[in-house]
Amino acid sequence: MRLVRALRAELGTDLGTVRRVADQLGFGVESVRKWVRQADIDDIALRLNTRPRKTLNYNTPAATLAHCCADRLSPQIHVRALG
Repeated sequence: MRLVRALRAELGTDLGTVRRVADQLGFGVESVRKWVRQADIDDIALRLNTRPRKTLNYNTPAATLAHCCADRLSPQIHVRALG
């Protein structure tokens, strides 16, 4: 995907960039287009999830989720009272 992004920066367009890279790599145009689109979406998600939020006490959503998951995955012994 770096190759597509480098060419995109040079040419300023996606029109022939994906086709050119697909031809160079020997993959189908639609496959490369989908990979590039998914990489772009992943980059946006990373930027959004690593920005601090006021509603999360200035923590990031990624840190909050990691903390939440760590609490659930930590080995704990739950004892139920018999009654």
